[in-house]
Parts: sequence; structure tokens; C-alpha cells
Amino acid sequence: MYTLGDIPRKYAKRWPDKECMVCYAHGEVRYTWKEFNERTNRLANSLLNMGIKKGDHVAILMENCHRYIELYYAMAKAGILPVPLNFRLHPKELKYIIENSEVVGLVFEPDYKNVAVSLKPELKKVKHYISAIDKVEDMEFYEDLIENGSPDEPGIEIDENEMAMLLYTGGTTGLPKGVMLSHRNILNWVLDCILVGLDDPKIRVSPDDSTVFILPAFHISVWPVFLHHYLGGKAIMIRRPTELKLILEVIEKEKATHMNAVPTVYFLLLYLPDVKKYDLSSIKWWSYAGAPFPTEVLKQCMELFGSNFVQGLGATEGGPWTNLLTKDHVLRGIEEDKRISSAGRESILCEAKIVDENGNEAKRGEIGELVTKTKSTMLGYWKNPEKTKEVIKNGWYYTGDMGRMDEDGYVYLLDRKADMIKSGAERVYPFEVENVLFKHPAVAEAIVVGAPDPKWGERVHAAIYLKPEYKEKYKGKEEKLKKEIIDFCHQNIAGYKCPKTIDFWAEPLPKTAVGKLLRKDIKAKLKGS
Repeated sequence: MYTLGDIPRKYAKRWPDKECMVCYAHGEVRYTWKEFNERTNRLANSLLNMGIKKGDHVAILMENCHRYIELYYAMAKAGILPVPLNFRLHPKELKYIIENSEVVGLVFEPDYKNVAVSLKPELKKVKHYISAIDKVEDMEFYEDLIENGSPDEPGIEIDENEMAMLLYTGGTTGLPKGVMLSHRNILNWVLDCILVGLDDPKIRVSPDDSTVFILPAFHISVWPVFLHHYLGGKAIMIRRPTELKLILEVIEKEKATHMNAVPTVYFLLLYLPDVKKYDLSSIKWWSYAGAPFPTEVLKQCMELFGSNFVQGLGATEGGPWTNLLTKDHVLRGIEEDKRISSAGRESILCEAKIVDENGNEAKRGEIGELVTKTKSTMLGYWKNPEKTKEVIKNGWYYTGDMGRMDEDGYVYLLDRKADMIKSGAERVYPFEVENVLFKHPAVAEAIVVGAPDPKWGERVHAAIYLKPEYKEKYKGKEEKLKKEIIDFCHQNIAGYKCPKTIDFWAEPLPKTAVGKLLRKDIKAKLKGS
């Protein structure tokens, strides 16, 4: 199998009656490989019959459901390129991506009908509008395309090195950039995960395994679906990662064997009432990615859910780069194994190293930038060759992540290069400070940023969301608690790294649709205050 479209085609022949897709997004639906492949064929042929041709771009504005995965496979078979959209973006931001990516069609669901309708007069190049789930006047209906399309394979020749998706980055440092990923890029990622499983039996995926997919399908975090499908396994779709009780109920009901999430989701599950009443014993491995996992919170999750956690490090631009396997997620007596705080070692199909400012490989233990080389690395940024040249040099992708590598090859990340705080002559990495803050019993969430300071250039500033009981306990005594937290930091890290100022937020801290804490929103508030 060399392209995404090969996956349902092959298993429709091999295991036609085997269940491959379960969706809880809008009720409950189930499909076998034969049924699922036929739906993707019908959809692919209908898109081609509408006049959308190979090489055209079609945007998707939907939340998780089986239709999202159908669109990925159908477009892969037709040679049409999906442009998944972050549904949390402002209409003006969506307009920018749709126009920048030269989209000719837009698929949307009812929750985003008003956005699609409002943008329609401005999107001159978009000729085809397709409504999923509900019918909309003067627009195509998704299920009609399924019903009226031919069930035969489209028969379009697709090469593995052709672009399969155009994914836009979150735009945390400016306008979103379109990341061009080929079929080979995506499937190399999948193969890497399979090979890593040879080194760690707990994460060895088989055709009998299933993943509960909760993170947004518009993101590269869709990899567990492709991983399990590549081996003939099953994907179980949940609409949103905030549906915590449903997630646990589905794991128990479906006897799911895997779930991938960001640390924020695990934190929310940790404090969910009655979490212990659910039977989660079918889960062979929990994986996390997307953001560093505060060690203190990870330890609590391991105590509750078991030590079968795996970390994968990568980005929209390609991965996986490193893995921290279940055998490295262990607690040794009172003190945790230091490797828990690492990002693990380079993945099987990836080369990774730390380089200095001149691009020379750093000595073990020295701080520098993580650079990687893998066939999963993107083709480049869409219509942005200058930015592509900045990050891909001699085949190496410059990740922008600062860290060090120990003698055993374990990578310890400090933070994003762009997030490093320069306070006077010192450099402070926010995640190191956040790790300490999470150890304080009052702290539920924390983001550390550099705040403008007339004396130091930048000062270390912490935005904190308190646990409910501490919010009540220190009501009217917030300044006292701030001092206690700062003093706590002084007991654990160097003085120059400790927060000089703290803000307590009334609501949970801002996050991306994937669940990453958003430093840029904290910085924007500081600049505006």
C-alpha cells in the first residue's frame, strides 16, 4: 500500500466483513471495510463528476465524524487534495486559508453553515459547496453524493510522492502556513509507528486493535486512525475531546486498545468525578503528543491509568522524531526515573541531533536546536519557498525546539526557540518553570511567558488557573498566594528563572483546538494591558 486510498481498497478485498469504523459523533454508526470502501468510492466518483479534478483543492470545515475520514480516503483515490480547516478560527482567518490554498470546493457541517454561507459571496474561486449531515438549499448534499456515485474504484493513477494533504499550521507565530504532505510522508509516519512497536510489545498494533480518536481530524494528530487502518484495525470516532464521560464510556463499551491525546485532556480526565468506575483495562497503551507533559501530572496519570504511556514527538511538518516508550515510563521508588521528563530517543525511521547556532552538532548535554531527517518531512510550505529554505537545510528539518541530548540519546526539550525568555543576560525556558509550578498544589494550569520589562528587557511572568478549592480558600488573599507560589519556585529553581509577576485567571487558560496551551494569547494580553 503506497497511498492513503490503497488502505480501504485492500481491506475491502481482504476482510470485507470486518468492522473498521465506529462513529459516535451524531448518534452511532458502524461500517465494515466493504461498506466503508464503497462509500469512499461513491464519494470520490461524485466529486470527479461534479467537475472537481485531480490536483484541485477542497476544504473541509467539520468536527470529527466518520465522514472526515471518508473524505480523506475518497480524495486520495481521486487525486483531489483536502485542505482541513481549524473550525475554531475566525471567518477572516478561514477566508485567508481558503484563498491562499486556492480551494475550489468546501465541505461543511451544520454547525458551520452560517460561516460557509457568509463567506460564499467573497470566495470567488470556490464553485462547489457540500453540506454534510443536513441539506442546505442551493448546495450539494453529502449523502446524495454517496448515494448517486459509482461504487467502482475511480481508477485515477496516484504516485506516492504526490501531495496528499495541505495542512495549515496553527499560526502561533504569524499567519498560518500550508504544509504540503505527500502520501509517502504520511505513510512513512505510520510505518515508523509500526516499527517502534517491535521494540515495545505493548504498543504493537494488530488487526484486532482499535483506537479511540478524540483530537481534531484537521490536525496531523489523525495519525492513529491511519495507523490502525493500515493494519486492518478499527477507528472509533468521538466528536470532541471535551466529551470526557463519552470517551470513557466508549473505551469500556468498545474494548478499545489505544487512545492518543494531549496532556490537557489527560489532566481533565484525571479530575473527572467517578473516573475510577470505568473499566479501561482493554487499553494497551495511552499516547500523548502535541505539548510537553508536566512531570507531576504525568506521574498522577500513570498512577491512575497505569504506566503504559508513550510519548511521540513530531509536528505538522513531519514526524515522528522521537519516542518515549512504555518501558521508559516507570517510577523507581520515591524518585521518578528522570527519563520521564524526556522526549525519548530518535524514532526508527528518523535521524535526530542537537545543533548549535552555526548548525554544528552539539556535544552530549549541550543545549541547542533539535534537527531531524526523515522521509516523513513535508514537501515544503505551500507557495512559500523562502520559509521552506529556512527550516529545511541539506535534508535536515530545523524544528525550532531547543533541548539537549544525553549520552544514551534521550532528548530533553527545554522549549520552543521562539518562546525562550531573555531576561537581562539570562535565558529562561518557560516549560522548565511551568514544570515547577505544576508541582504546587494550588495550580491547575500554568503558562509562563516573557513580559516586557524596562529594566530586564523581559521578566518571567506566569498566568495561572487555580484549582477550585484554592480559588475559594484564597478569595480576597490572592497576593498572599502569589507570594507563596513565587517562594515555592525559589525553593526549586534558580532565582532568575522564577516568576516576577503572576496573574490568576478566572477561566481555564486559552488553548488551541488540539488542546495546546496558547502562549501567544497570554503575550497579547500583556501587551494590551
